[in-house]
Amino acid sequence: MKNLKSKIPKKESELREIAFNKANEFIQQGPHEVIIGSIFRSYKVYGTKHERVDIEIQSGIAFINS
Repeated sequence: MKNLKSKIPKKESELREIAFNKANEFIQQGPHEVIIGSIFRSYKVYGTKHERVDIEIQSGIAFINS
């Protein structure tokens, strides 16, 4: 998540701060295992029309600390 936030302009990162926090909560809670199927979560930036933070896992191992 930090890597993604560092790639976008500071203004865009600040606009999405609450959505990034919600996405980070999802990551911290899991799933911390092999994913069978797919998982998609979208965290909208309220008060805007198009801005959001998306998490998309198609398959494999996700959110494992190495």
